[in-house]
Order: sequence, then structure tokens, then C-alpha cells
Amino acid sequence: MQLTAGKVLQNGKYILDTAIGQGGFGITYKASHSYLGQTVVIKTLQENLRRQPNFDYYQQQFIAEAQRLAKCQHPNIVRVLDFFEEAGQSFI
Repeated sequence: MQLTAGKVLQNGKYILDTAIGQGGFGITYKASHSYLGQTVVIKTLQENLRRQPNFDYYQQQFIAEAQRLAKCQHPNIVRVLDFFEEAGQSFI
């Protein structure tokens, strides 16, 4: 899936703006929550990992990260509001 500015996810719920960070594992985007009129951050796995033979491992690690973060409530830890999959790609 090509992720660029203006990309609509979840049937219009989220609209990507720009990439704001990238690491060895994931990439984060500034986005808008259309229904609530809020700025949000959406994270997904880097595209190059999707082409790796052990992609399932990275996918499971990404899901586990979302689950761990969802249990955390602290002012210095990002709060997880949603997790979804679209076109075979996972998003936090």
C-alpha cells in the first residue's frame, strides 16, 4: 500500500498528512481523525520489512508493541487509541 499525504484509511476515518519519524522498525505519520477533527499520529511497519521473508515475526512484534502500549497510562508514554489492519497492513 502506498502511504502518501492525503491517503485515506478506515473508510475516511483517518487522513494521512506527512511522515514525521522513521526508525528501523516503523514509520509514523501525522494524520487527521476526520470524525473528531483531531490531529493524531499513526504508526505502521516500514515497507521494506513487508518484503522480508520473516515479515510475520515483525508483524507479531508490532502487534505486541500495540498491546503493551495500550496497557500503559502515563503522561510520558503515548496513548494508543486504535489498532487496525487495512490491505494486509497493521496500524497503531
